[in-house]
Amino acid sequence: MSQTSDYVRENIVKVVDSEGNFCGTAFFIEIQQKKYCITCHHCICRLNEIYIEKDNLNFSAEWIEQFSDMNKDIAILKVMDCDNVKHLSYARQIMPRLDVIVWGFSSKDLPRFPKGSPIEDGKLSSSPFLFNWPEENIRGPKEYNKKPEVNVHVFKFPGKIDVGYSGSPVCYSVDNVIVGLLTAKDDINGYVIPIQTLLEKFKDEKQIAKPAKTVNMEDYINKGNESFDKGDYDEAIKNYDEVLNNPNYVIALGNKGAALDVLERHEEAIEWYDKALAIDPNNDHTLNNKRESLARLRKEK
Repeated sequence: MSQTSDYVRENIVKVVDSEGNFCGTAFFIEIQQKKYCITCHHCICRLNEIYIEKDNLNFSAEWIEQFSDMNKDIAILKVMDCDNVKHLSYARQIMPRLDVIVWGFSSKDLPRFPKGSPIEDGKLSSSPFLFNWPEENIRGPKEYNKKPEVNVHVFKFPGKIDVGYSGSPVCYSVDNVIVGLLTAKDDINGYVIPIQTLLEKFKDEKQIAKPAKTVNMEDYINKGNESFDKGDYDEAIKNYDEVLNNPNYVIALGNKGAALDVLERHEEAIEWYDKALAIDPNNDHTLNNKRESLARLRKEK
């Protein structure tokens, strides 16, 4: 899971407007096999069009409202055709009191450090606290052209941070794994949105398994039926099992559970997950989805 600091530096990007003006830092992570670009909402809220710049190339970006959270200063973007930028490894939860390094772009040092530079003299605070950013009156044609009041629990760390680092990945120094998003600074501290806060809105995106290569299930059913008619029941069962154990059959069972989950019919969803797991107990998609369903049921009770 660890990654080098050079790898992180090579895969951070700039947020820019349609004229190429620098507005902040961003980075990519992969969630359930989909790549998303992460930055702060205040880096994009004044832009009519959002672009991501990497190696002097600009890529059009689309704000994803479903996963973004203006009230926590989190913006999630889909970037078109930016395949040369790799996603970064991230932890599931931030841990306090550990040394962190922040890779980002400094507005004043862009000519000297066009690929970004680090801030690495910070130890995270022992506990998070509520950070407030007052509402600002911003007008624009897009839904993201607003800046409501921000209330989000953050960790702080000491360090003199330049303008432009907003949206930067905050990583543990020992392994460079991302644990948060730099949201703001003052004269002596930076403030970090925990990784688990950033991931909150992705919890409802169910893992849907893709079709697998398969055999002709109709042939096995017909063979099973023929064996059944002949009284060879053991052979019939073998043929029927070929259908029941077929990867696409298992996928359908698990994906039906995922659909029921989205409809908040969690108990029914778990029943279908169990049917899939009875056939394929090591299916990661189904196991993860069942865990999430059980967690939601516990919260509801």
